Amino acid sequence: MSEHTPNENQLTPPAEENNGGRRAMLAGIGGLAAGALLTGRAQAGPLDPPPGPIASTGKPLTEVEPRIAINSTNTPGDATSRFRITQPGSYYLTGNITGLVGQHGISIAASGVTIDLSGFLLRGLGTIQGNFNGVYAEGGTEGITVRNGHVKVMGGAGIELFTASRCLVEDVNVHLCLASGIRCGEYGRVSRCAAIQNTLTGISVARGTTVEDCTASNNGSRGISGGFNAEALIVRCVAQDNGEHGIWAGTGSSVIDCVSSQNAMDGLNATASLVSNCVARGNGASGITAILSSVLNCKSRFNDEHGIRATSDCQIIGNNCESNGVTLVDGAGIFVSDSGNRIESNHCTKNDRGISVTGARNLIIRNTCAGNTGLNWSLANNNHYGPIVNRVGVGTGAVSGNFSPSSLESTDPHANFTY
Repeated sequence: MSEHTPNENQLTPPAEENNGGRRAMLAGIGGLAAGALLTGRAQAGPLDPPPGPIASTGKPLTEVEPRIAINSTNTPGDATSRFRITQPGSYYLTGNITGLVGQHGISIAASGVTIDLSGFLLRGLGTIQGNFNGVYAEGGTEGITVRNGHVKVMGGAGIELFTASRCLVEDVNVHLCLASGIRCGEYGRVSRCAAIQNTLTGISVARGTTVEDCTASNNGSRGISGGFNAEALIVRCVAQDNGEHGIWAGTGSSVIDCVSSQNAMDGLNATASLVSNCVARGNGASGITAILSSVLNCKSRFNDEHGIRATSDCQIIGNNCESNGVTLVDGAGIFVSDSGNRIESNHCTKNDRGISVTGARNLIIRNTCAGNTGLNWSLANNNHYGPIVNRVGVGTGAVSGNFSPSSLESTDPHANFTY
């Protein structure tokens, strides 16, 4: 080999030199990229603002809060109201309000109005305020909503919408008003409200109205009232400690899944109505009073008079009546005073009387009576009934296994039993 010919080691640079070169190349490329990025950002727009007035890029206040605050500027009052709403729209309170003498708190003179009380209190002045209401809708208005707040100590009603129609009252507590708590007109709905310690009726509604998930207690008159020809739906409500009836369904109504207790008169009173899956306890008259109605699968106990009292043309089916007649001698689990009733599959125990029928032309089948302190059965002439089988004091053997003969002494499917 010639001394001038490079060898293999001389032609190939060391590994350290190759790595260092690559690092230098990558660093250069990264620097170029960063410079390009900064240059692009610097060219995004001029530093000086464009000529002309500077305009806000935020939303206007009418978009941030499109509703209208209730105040003396937006909703000025008049001689009979502190605030008065005269245009459709959505309104809200921004704080507590105290009423004035001789004025409604908020009066509504337009249809299509929603009022959000925003959790605040609308407070009246009691007797010195006069017969003026917390929220008042003028006659002929419709589509009014009142929600989410408290009304207290009004000289009139807490919420007075009785001459309006298609109204909604929800999530409102009305307390200590000198007339009724809540009054709602035709085709409305009262939901998740409480009416407590008002002088007259807690919640009063007109024809075609729904009352749901409400409480009415310690009111001077009825707890919940559907009035005459109400055709109302009253569901999942509680009526307690009211000065008259707990729930007065009116005519053509449905009362479902309700509790009525410790009221001065009937727990529930219904005409041409349905009463289903309700509880009536400790009321000053009868637990349930029915005329031309169906009373189905209810529990009535510890009422001063009767568990269920019916006049004519009722279905009384599947009820449990226990320990009634607390103050009335001969208070019955079921008491029927007229004709045309079907009394079926009821269970009456520990009352003064089990089933007492003083009218004629009634049908009594498949009922059971036990442990009533007077008579288990008291049926007047000219009624029709399945056999009444007496099993009181009849001993039976124990059962352990899969079979035993009947101890009922009857195979009649319409038999009534005493045991």
